Amino acid sequence: MADFSCNINATIEPPSAKPGDTIRIKADVSDVQGEIRHVILSVPQYGMVETLKPQGDGSYSLSYTIPWEAPSTTYDLRLYATSTEGERSEPERLNFTVM
Repeated sequence: MADFSCNINATIEPPSAKPGDTIRIKADVSDVQGEIRHVILSVPQYGMVETLKPQGDGSYSLSYTIPWEAPSTTYDLRLYATSTEGERSEPERLNFTVM
């Protein structure tokens, strides 16, 4: 496998929300070494994995509705890219609070 790496700079709007609210996650990807297949959002505490959609300008985004049953807590979100060869980038980590 070839070396694969990239930088991910992610934002979440709004930075906290209640169950039933919709949030938007945007990931700007730069300094790509290799070919990106997907940009993935993982929330290990909740067992959630989602694929962000490419926007055509080097960014990826996802609109997500917080499930009604999501417990009120701060979650550790991880965003990473995968290559066409199955490699994974270092994750960008963010905190998100469900109120």
